Amino acid sequence: FKQISNGNYMGFTHSGNFGPIPDGSWAQNFINMGFQVDGVTEEYPFSAQKINEFDKETGEVVWSWDPHDYFDRQETDLYGGTWWNSLTWGSHDWTHSNAFFFDEDEGAIYVSHRHISRITKIAYPSGEVIWNMGLPATFMYSGDDHICTDLEFSFQHNIQRLDNGNLLFFDNGNLSEMLLGDENPTTRLRRVRVIEDSYCETVWEYEFPPNLFGQGMGSVLEQENGNYLVYTFGNGISPECSVLEIIPNESFGGQVVWKATASNPNAAWYRAYKVPTVHPDLFSVIAS
Repeated sequence: FKQISNGNYMGFTHSGNFGPIPDGSWAQNFINMGFQVDGVTEEYPFSAQKINEFDKETGEVVWSWDPHDYFDRQETDLYGGTWWNSLTWGSHDWTHSNAFFFDEDEGAIYVSHRHISRITKIAYPSGEVIWNMGLPATFMYSGDDHICTDLEFSFQHNIQRLDNGNLLFFDNGNLSEMLLGDENPTTRLRRVRVIEDSYCETVWEYEFPPNLFGQGMGSVLEQENGNYLVYTFGNGISPECSVLEIIPNESFGGQVVWKATASNPNAAWYRAYKVPTVHPDLFSVIAS
């Protein structure tokens, strides 16, 4: 939930509907509960996040966008364990949308849908889906309709459009062993350029060591000095829940110039922000 450039406020709210249960190792458990589990019958509660724009004066909803209206509910995670969680939760955490970036000048909203490993560009205010960036058809029902399937990112967070038009996001990499052949689950920072709304060029990438793999949560923000402020859950080998500042190299990789690690190895944060100063600029003096 945050204020956008036109002065109004925008944020996620819950949106529910019913969807099909796909086949998988969890199937018999749902069948025992009386469900069809045929991948077609819309029989189980699906939870998503609707984007609402609230008027800055009245608080009334003046615009909204709901994944249930634009996505096929057969487009669901099959490999990240979310259906096993659904057994105990009584509903399926379908999209787990976790971040959006509103660009009034471009007339677009970029949204990260974690559990379907997808980033969506939405035209504002029409609500038209300009593109979905995500997994190939081998791993996702609608993969043939995705752009940039060669990136194979997964369970990502914190989408940001930079001034030069590049997209910057935190690729948690929960499925990176399966998708990219990594020896261990690997988290990456990714900066990509989308060309003609059709394909992507990787501009820059940073790969975290195994101890800084972030299974959940995570953030990356470009700072005024060109460095990146990063938070990672760091729950991989030898866990290190950490906030880092990274100077990016011109191509791949970068240099960590500052790091703060939680003293409790079981700690978990969500995002990191840098406050420029706690002392507001009350006045200025010019001498000549």
